[in-house]
Amino acid sequence: MGIARNSSKSDENADKSSRDWCGEAAARLHAERPEDALTAARAAAGLDPAGEWPHRLTGLALERLGRDRDALPPARQAVRLAPGSWAARLGLATVLSHLPGHWDEAAGQAALARRYAPGHPDPLVLEGDLALLRGAHGRAEAAYRAALRLDPGHLQAHVNLGLALLRWDPPHVTGSSGTGGAEKGGAGTGGVERGGVGAAGPRTGGVERGGARAAGVEMGGVEGGGVGAAGAGVRVARRNVGVALWILVGRTWSVLAALTAVALVAGPRAAPVAMAAGVLAAVAPYPLLRASCRAHRGCPWHTAAAVLLVLAAAGCAAGGALGAAWAWWAGPGALAAVAALLALLSARAWWRGAPGPWRSSLLRCDLPAGTDPSVPLHPRVRRAFAYARTAVLSFGDALGPRMVGAATSVGPSGDLRVVVGDEAWEAVEADPRVAVFAADPDRGRRWVEVRGIAVAGPGALRVTPEQVLVGEFPGRHQRLQRGTRR
Repeated sequence: MGIARNSSKSDENADKSSRDWCGEAAARLHAERPEDALTAARAAAGLDPAGEWPHRLTGLALERLGRDRDALPPARQAVRLAPGSWAARLGLATVLSHLPGHWDEAAGQAALARRYAPGHPDPLVLEGDLALLRGAHGRAEAAYRAALRLDPGHLQAHVNLGLALLRWDPPHVTGSSGTGGAEKGGAGTGGVERGGVGAAGPRTGGVERGGARAAGVEMGGVEGGGVGAAGAGVRVARRNVGVALWILVGRTWSVLAALTAVALVAGPRAAPVAMAAGVLAAVAPYPLLRASCRAHRGCPWHTAAAVLLVLAAAGCAAGGALGAAWAWWAGPGALAAVAALLALLSARAWWRGAPGPWRSSLLRCDLPAGTDPSVPLHPRVRRAFAYARTAVLSFGDALGPRMVGAATSVGPSGDLRVVVGDEAWEAVEADPRVAVFAADPDRGRRWVEVRGIAVAGPGALRVTPEQVLVGEFPGRHQRLQRGTRR
């Protein structure tokens, strides 16, 4: 039975095509199984060495394992095979971002990915990550918000936007002027630490991974999102929300403490200051409690901190309005209790090696990106472009849409080689989105169209397909029918 079962499994694997293996590799990457994804990607590359998708997935699997230097050659090969592929550019930028000395190149590749796919959020998210790791929180916030306008449910953009708003800095930053990257914990050398403080092992072992619809920190409070996957994703969502809540508790406490100190020193003349402290403390706990209930089902520690802040508000307000001695003791006493609670939690976290109530405990979300399949050309489409008598390249320039005649051929990796005049080359540099149209020489009424990204190559434009359309010209009968309907 075991021999027969193994034999049938081998036969099943033998029947798989390169794209079947690529589909399995992409699924395993999203399931946080990079070792299995690497095996599948290499099997796909063995069946189709000229395919861009297998090399891209090989690089992404090695990157998830923390083997960034090993991931660089297949990532570059994917870009060489399909220079107009935004996913290949994104994969290369991801690998480069973890290698010291390649930060500027990573930013350039991410910018090309965004230019080639202006409607896709992943290039914007990667640009936000690069800015976040450099400490450019304003640029990171702008990139994440732009990504969320394209995809309001993008998990990584939500989580990392919260880090940008909290002015999070990656630990162990190395290199001068932010161009060298950062140290990683666990497997791999150089690059960027994926897990932050407390994450161990290779990138797939860090608890920051997973599909959590984690918290996005907005002005004045924390919005806890719903959880979209189990396991590590749930942990990172709750961890970031909990830490963010404590950060806001600490900031609220520091403002209240300053206002209370002013009121105590100034005495009865500081009644407006005390009232302001009371209003602030009365309002601040509500978003904390709301986010705590949504993310932690009512964490008792957050509830205790919110109650103490309310007591501090009551004491400050009563001391300023009534001048009662007990109130002046109650307000600072409640603030002291909050400080003691934060100190207790910090000591507890330090003793257990758990995340504490400080910014270094926040984790950056880093989900696999750039696994989208490449667009293949059917053999019939390849033949049509290889033997078409005439072809037309459609592009846009300052004067609007234009069409010019072209000569076409199909490259070994499935991209189109288009020979056109100089005016098309200049227009493509400004806007690389083009369409190539040809009539099928074997079937007189059939036409094919490839829409994609054109990149200048030696002697010809190389068009990486993004969409393939096939149809038929209307015949005499259809033309007569349309004339009758009019």
